[in-house]
Order: sequence, then C-alpha cells, then structure tokens
Amino acid sequence: PDDSDRSIYTVKPHHKLIADTLEHVERGETSRAAISIGPQFGKSQLASRMFLAWYIGRHPHHNIIFGTYSQDFAEEYGGEVRTIIKSKPYQAVFPQVRLQTGSAAKNLLVTNRGGKVAFIGRNAAGSGKPANLIVVDDPLKNEQEAESPTIRKELHGWWDKVIIARARNSTRIVLIHTRWNEDDEIGRQCDPEHPSRITDEMGKVVDYDPSREWTMLNIPAVLEPSHLATVLGVKPEPQTDPIIVRAFGDKPIAALWPEEFSLKTLATRAAANPIAFNALYMGKPAPDDGAYFKKDWLVEYERHELPGNLRIYGASDHAVSE
Repeated sequence: PDDSDRSIYTVKPHHKLIADTLEHVERGETSRAAISIGPQFGKSQLASRMFLAWYIGRHPHHNIIFGTYSQDFAEEYGGEVRTIIKSKPYQAVFPQVRLQTGSAAKNLLVTNRGGKVAFIGRNAAGSGKPANLIVVDDPLKNEQEAESPTIRKELHGWWDKVIIARARNSTRIVLIHTRWNEDDEIGRQCDPEHPSRITDEMGKVVDYDPSREWTMLNIPAVLEPSHLATVLGVKPEPQTDPIIVRAFGDKPIAALWPEEFSLKTLATRAAANPIAFNALYMGKPAPDDGAYFKKDWLVEYERHELPGNLRIYGASDHAVSE
C-alpha cells in the first residue's frame, strides 16, 4: 500500500472515461454529472474513494457531502478515504494536506484547512452547511428497494430536501449508480422522457426540465459500433458463437471489459433475465428491444405477398398522456 509503483489497480479505457468526467467536475467545467455503469466495473473505487481523496487534496478547504443507501455503508467509505489520505503515496502528492488530530469518526473528516467531508446514508441530514461538492453513489441498495414505490419516493424526497438543499449555484454534483428502474434517481434527474417531466403530482403540466443541467455518461457492458466504442478503443466484431448470437444477435459487438466480463458471460446473464440485464448492464431499464419479442422477429410483407386466408388482428395502445 505504501509503494505507488507496485499498485495492482488495473486501468481500463472505461476507467479513464469516468476519470475524465470527474476531472471536468473538479475543474468546474461540469457542474452536474451522472454516470451509469454495470456492477463491479470499478465505478465506486474511482468515484467514491479515489475521487473524494483526490478532490480533498486539491480543495482541502471545501465542504463535501457523500451519500449512499445506508449510514453503515457511508461510514465504510469514510474509513477507506481516511486510510487513503493518511497513506505515504497520498502525502507525497499532497504534503500540505492533513486530517485534524483527535478525531477518529468515520462519518466526518476534517482537514487542517477547515474543510469537512460528511458521509451520510439515505434519509440522514446533511452537514448543516452548503456543500462545494456532493457525491451520491448507489442510493438504492438492490432490486427490492428499486422496485418499491415507497422507497423510491423516499429517495426522491431525500434528494430534494437534503442533497439539493445543500447545493448552491457553484456546487458540483456527481450522481453515480447502476440502473435499476426507470424511476431511479438518474431516471428522475436525467431522463427527459420521465413522467415527472410532463406533469407534477397534481397533474399540472411542468415546463422545467432538470435533465438539461446534467452531463450524462452511460457506459454499457456490451458495445456496438458507435462513438462510445471508438472512444474506448474497442473494436466490435461480428458474432458466431450460438450463445452470444441467441442473446445479442450476430451484429458486430464487443465486451466493455472482456478480461472480467466476456461476451459469453454477459450473454448468459442476458438470457437468464433480459429485463434485469438491460437495466443493470446496459443502463436501459426500458430496453429499446423487447424482452419477449425481438425487433428482428417481425417481418414486413407487401400486401400482394400475403396469403388469401390470413386472419388479421388489430391492437392499439391508448396513451393517456403525452
């Protein structure tokens, strides 16, 4: 731990992409950033441990709030950030930054420059002071919490009454979590098609769209030939493996982190639960393609090509809102 040249941390392209987004936040070029990526892809190590410690080193006089789904989990992060700050490599980079002596609390770190870092669980109050930086990582614990309308409503209330209440115009906010539900916090804040963009609880039309304020970065576990694949330096290839083709088709794709999550591994998980896979690993709680019916199963015909004894059915979805 005291020899930075012997670090076992493996840096992959998607880590650099996340780090670049966080550096934009630190410099004030991005005031609100939301990052969505699958579980176990290194998001929390970067955004909640390394980033917080690094930001403290560069702004030891700032007040920071870190929030997650429980107080115990928040304090676990607090202990790990404390360990980083007290390490020899950190002190070599930021020799003027120290934590005040006499305080062993994991929920509050105080620097020798007067900055405070509060680690709070969902529903806990803030530090009582305006924050220069707010980081919220995994505000929902699991699928059970995400599927509970009561807990989601509780989360949105905590966000409005505690998180946003501590923010000023200059406050930088980072929201990072794995997607679970269309109505999770990234959905509520960043999706312009979210129902809350249309009407409020009283049915009144809402003109304000907070998604315009956010820089949204979604990094899917399976990459297609797109700008994101180009940025990550991954070359998608046509697929022939029957397990992969059954899950994703034979189009050119690539795994984001093949050393840890191969296409075959991801295909197996997608086949087991396509709806959960699209939410957790693709960042799409409402997938573009159906979970029960696939787009490529639907074949179009000209009218003269249809058999004469065809039985025709009609269906309509009567939308009650825009």
